Amino acid sequence: MMEERKNLLSSMATRGEGAYSVQQEERIVEIKKHINRLREFLLSSGGSNSSTVGTPEA
Repeated sequence: MMEERKNLLSSMATRGEGAYSVQQEERIVEIKKHINRLREFLLSSGGSNSSTVGTPEA
């Protein structure tokens, strides 16, 4: 979903001019940061907690 939003913002920025285009470019940079953080989180923690979920305590 965020990748689609980034693509939409990129498309809008290329059609815009002046301050509007600059604002869209800033939003693109921010959403790219969020996408990268989510990707890193999902890749680094993928399955790391799966061994403790549903395990009965002794």
